[in-house]
Amino acid sequence: MNPYNKYDKKTLELIKESGFRAEGSGMHKIFLKHAKKSSERALSSSEKKRFEEEISESASTILFSVLACESIISEYITHFEFSASSIPSELEKLRRESDPLVKWKTLLKYSDLSIQLSENTHYLRFSCLIKLRNSIAHRSARMLSAKSFPKEFAPCIKQKMIPEPTVFRGNWILTILNPEMAHWAYEVAKDWLDWSKKYVKIDEKKVQLSPRHSIK
Repeated sequence: MNPYNKYDKKTLELIKESGFRAEGSGMHKIFLKHAKKSSERALSSSEKKRFEEEISESASTILFSVLACESIISEYITHFEFSASSIPSELEKLRRESDPLVKWKTLLKYSDLSIQLSENTHYLRFSCLIKLRNSIAHRSARMLSAKSFPKEFAPCIKQKMIPEPTVFRGNWILTILNPEMAHWAYEVAKDWLDWSKKYVKIDEKKVQLSPRHSIK
């Protein structure tokens, strides 16, 4: 089922009657499992003094942790479309939105609870993970003073949302890519997925997303 195709209500009902079901779990579980394994390999590599493997596995953990949290969004949207035969324009726009924080804010806006994300620890840690991922995946080499980090996620370390490195290894990216950071990234992604699914739910028999509250 191509998520970019348009299905009218009658077509979707015929699809349902044929026995097709929207998948409730998907690639996000595979990506999260990979993140966990990469985290474990980062620790093992560190203990064996395999520096390059430690760096690459730590980076892999961070990237796949965020990937898991991004990939599930399309599943939520497809579930909504399959359950309701159509989706609100706000959710349709998410298929073209690139910022995962904007996507999640929009999804949570359609939940049954009013959530102050600016004061929510789950969200604050998750947003720091996104900023860390962006700094690594879209890295732009620059001159920084010793023991400093890019401005995008430096406040997260200062606020103790991200564990502060205790060993500095020449530059920020070599310093930040360590087993402790890898484990933190995996745990934050897992926590976010566990927490958010309490509020963003889609059941095939009853659409549970509805615009009731605004999110700040």
